Amino acid sequence: MKTSTVILALLSLATASSSYAQTQIESDVTLQESVTISDIGDLNFGSLSYQSLSQGGPISLEPNSSLNFGLTGYTSNNAHTPGSFKMTGIAGEIIVVSCTPNAVLAKSTDSNHTILLYDIIYELNGILSYCISSPVNFSSSAENQFYIGGKVNLPSATEGLIGGFSTSNAGGSPMSFTITYL
Repeated sequence: MKTSTVILALLSLATASSSYAQTQIESDVTLQESVTISDIGDLNFGSLSYQSLSQGGPISLEPNSSLNFGLTGYTSNNAHTPGSFKMTGIAGEIIVVSCTPNAVLAKSTDSNHTILLYDIIYELNGILSYCISSPVNFSSSAENQFYIGGKVNLPSATEGLIGGFSTSNAGGSPMSFTITYL
């Protein structure tokens, strides 16, 4: 019997000597959309006119809205605007911008007549970059404003190409921007 009592005494000592502590840990989470695109504006060269001796050539619309005719002989009849969009995101994050370097504007009445939009350039928060094959990294602001420009090579007056041209017409293809948050 003594053996049984000793074993019971040891078991009760082992149980009596254990202890534990308990604490609570608070947790929080903030959910937010990482990136939104808004205020999309089309790149618009406006209505361009030429005279019978106009030689044609490249015309550029810059992200700052300046329209450069060079020696083409073309003039502008109304307002022109660079393309634009606003990207809202988290300040300080790295964003990667990639875009297509060309777009095709097709004639509204004949998709076989096209004008190439090339040398697409964009301004993001004051920094100019061309749409090239490699993406460009930027540090994001809370609001990031993009302005987009490019060049079109217009025909001479002797070719008599008249009409409305757009990437949204049959035969046209738009430029594309991809924004990636790292």
